[in-house]
Amino acid sequence: MLSCRSSVGRVLVWCAMLLSLSLVVCAQSAIRISRPLDGATVRETVNVLVPVSSVPQGGFITCMIDGRIKAATDGVSQDGNAFVYRWDTKAVEVSSETGEIKSRPKEGKHTISVQAFGADGKKTGKATQITVYVKNNASADMPANGLRLKYNNTIGSINQYHFKFTVSIKSIEGATALAKAVGENVEGQEGTVERSVEDRMDGDSVLIRQKLIDTLILYYAGTAIPQPDVAKAEYRVEDSLGHVTYVMASSSPGIPIGVDLPIFPARPVKIGDTWIEPMKILRYALTGETARLNATSTLEGLEWEAGQPCAKITTQFSGMIRPPSTMLKEPINVTGTATTYFSYKAGKVVTFSVVAQAEPEIDSQALSSWFQQIMQAKKVAGGETAAVDTYGTNTGAGTQNAGAKAKVKMELRQTIQLVR
Repeated sequence: MLSCRSSVGRVLVWCAMLLSLSLVVCAQSAIRISRPLDGATVRETVNVLVPVSSVPQGGFITCMIDGRIKAATDGVSQDGNAFVYRWDTKAVEVSSETGEIKSRPKEGKHTISVQAFGADGKKTGKATQITVYVKNNASADMPANGLRLKYNNTIGSINQYHFKFTVSIKSIEGATALAKAVGENVEGQEGTVERSVEDRMDGDSVLIRQKLIDTLILYYAGTAIPQPDVAKAEYRVEDSLGHVTYVMASSSPGIPIGVDLPIFPARPVKIGDTWIEPMKILRYALTGETARLNATSTLEGLEWEAGQPCAKITTQFSGMIRPPSTMLKEPINVTGTATTYFSYKAGKVVTFSVVAQAEPEIDSQALSSWFQQIMQAKKVAGGETAAVDTYGTNTGAGTQNAGAKAKVKMELRQTIQLVR
């Protein structure tokens, strides 16, 4: 009897030890990925979620994609229940040294691995891994005879677009320090426009009203300057391809403010097809002036953007424009690229972005006066404090003679983003 009781005791002890070990192992292996699910199809930006409860208090996680570490983060979701790593499945990896593209995102199978760490920086438990399938490509939607790119001009339809335009100085011939001091976004503008289809006109043309629905923001020397109550509605007759045949402003006081969207070809297009259409870019809100250039566009492919299957279009342009700038009074030559994502099912532009470069030669005395205004604005805003009394004096550029000119490298950026 004693022997039996002894055996039972030993069994109970072993069971207790195994249970304890099991609990330890479970505690060490408790980290898990709650989203996305293993085997899920994902696209665009993916929120990788790890429950806070599976990570030691004060700890953090690391996230690896296909065996390469992408981030260490202690950032949590809005509700505070999960650690979050946002994986952009469309991001292009660029070398910080050369600016060359190192890798492009790939469709298909990928692995996501996460590892928990304690507050002391030591690993806790085992890493966990799932498999997902990236599908940003929507080329299966391409009809056999090509895709028609047309705006949905249904009466009563309303879209809101946020626009932003900036001018940045990249370099000034003989005045590197001054260019750096002046910096990014020396001029610009920003706002949100509502486009509503009001009435049917001849053919497939419609009457569209554009109206600023928030305060126009001007940027000067990197400082935001609100411009309340300056805008009024603009009306235009526009067809389903984006051609504008008539524009007028309301009789109310103010400046008509709107956005100019791309023009599409009348024929169906397939991936790789090109077409030439005029393009309006870099609209200056305070004057309504828009640069109009002939441009060559290419349908690069069909892919998801902002939750919608879109036609991705790249456009190359160059030519003389009157720039939206207080500094540049004469036309300048620009070259650049525009990228359009057009939702071909919804019939509307999702994003339209422009990057242009210019190297105008500017009168040195005018440049000096303009930069002094900018530097003064920076001081008032509490930013740049170094005095730049005259162009050349504090920059090593030397004294500028009347009539002398300096070459300025500029970058002009414009984005038009669908809000709803």
